[in-house]
Amino acid sequence: RDVAVTGVQTCALPILGRTIYANPDSRALFSYIGYSVYSGNYHYGEETIQFNGLLDTSKVTNMETMFYMMGSPSMTKLNLTGFDTSNVTNMKSMFYNCGGRNDMTSFNLGSNFNTKNVYTMDFMFDGFNHYYMDLSNASPTLELELDSKFNTSNVTSMTSMFEQLCVKSLKLGEGFDTSNVRDMSWMFCGMGS
Repeated sequence: RDVAVTGVQTCALPILGRTIYANPDSRALFSYIGYSVYSGNYHYGEETIQFNGLLDTSKVTNMETMFYMMGSPSMTKLNLTGFDTSNVTNMKSMFYNCGGRNDMTSFNLGSNFNTKNVYTMDFMFDGFNHYYMDLSNASPTLELELDSKFNTSNVTSMTSMFEQLCVKSLKLGEGFDTSNVRDMSWMFCGMGS
């Protein structure tokens, strides 16, 4: 971790420029990185997470809770460019309470973020950009766009998928297909609040 005089904190991967190969079961791989306990108006936590295109996720099948509570409550940017999710079947709680305080300004899933094989997206964005909401900054600027690669045709459960998601706008995209979904309970509960 590099802490600059300005207070900007960055967590950069990987060390020595070598590729890191993620395991097929990568549950909670980055959970709680940069997490801090809220203490009044004094916040800690990573503001930027950089993967630098050197994390190979092509063999991953399980990304459940992969970014759970990561960067909460201070993260402002998350760039997943290069993340190959074409073999992933489970994205449950993947971004649960990731970032926070409505401060997220940039969230990029990248061109390789493919969800065609995913069957569960329960709680996927639950609390994203919302945790420990700072009411003095209650107008989020992040616009979440799920493009055509966000194919949900095989998803059977979306329970609380966007619950308490705090974004300026949400664009589901052409690939957002709910024809096989059996459970959508609480899907948009508290969104934007």
